[in-house]
Amino acid sequence: MSAVIGSLANKAKTTARVLYKRTGESAYVDLGNVLKFSRKPQIQRYTHMASQTGDAGGGFKRADGKLVTTIEDNFEFSLNDHTPDNLRLLLLGGAPTTADQALNATLAVSIASVKPGGVYWVGAYGITAEALTFDGDPKTPGTDYILDKASGILSILATGTIGEGDPVAGTVAVPAVKYNAHDAATALRATGSFEVFEFDQFSKAPRKHTSIASGELIVTNWGEQTVDQPNEFTIELLAITTPVTKERQD
Repeated sequence: MSAVIGSLANKAKTTARVLYKRTGESAYVDLGNVLKFSRKPQIQRYTHMASQTGDAGGGFKRADGKLVTTIEDNFEFSLNDHTPDNLRLLLLGGAPTTADQALNATLAVSIASVKPGGVYWVGAYGITAEALTFDGDPKTPGTDYILDKASGILSILATGTIGEGDPVAGTVAVPAVKYNAHDAATALRATGSFEVFEFDQFSKAPRKHTSIASGELIVTNWGEQTVDQPNEFTIELLAITTPVTKERQD
């Protein structure tokens, strides 16, 4: 940084990148696009009082210092990359398992009973072809039922000829689709080590690099889903060990 007061190089206008290595794992993951970030330490202090006597006057106490009693060293990051690792944080989940949909030209569909006006899921995604019967009879798409092929949602039309209690059988053709399955609330703490890099416009080298040997990630805001912009969520990083920060000098 410049020693000249007022130099643009002294202004802290930076972007950040955060790497996280979960406890028990060997590699870091990148938490992705950082929209906003801040350091928010919470420091509790005890005010010490000294009794005043003699020439200074008596009968009262004067504060002569504030002594630190607790330090909670927090960092806050707003993110919008919904990677598998970040989704794991959002769900407080364990390591995801594979839940792929395999390529299948004749995936069986079986629903024990439907009713007019009801909505059901046939258990498949991205359907490319269908051959369904209702109580043993084929029905007319758009008149008796609507199958949303992208999601596999089957709507039984109240104005059609499918009766209450009719079973659904048949097959659908589906493509291969890869999925991860996450069990929520199975990993209530997310601890590990962290590397936080800050970049400015005056060098390709980071302006700051903060290392945290042990910390904990906590989701504090899950954001909301809208059609106007990507979901933004907020995580808090509690530094369990002392953060070590290096700052570029030039």
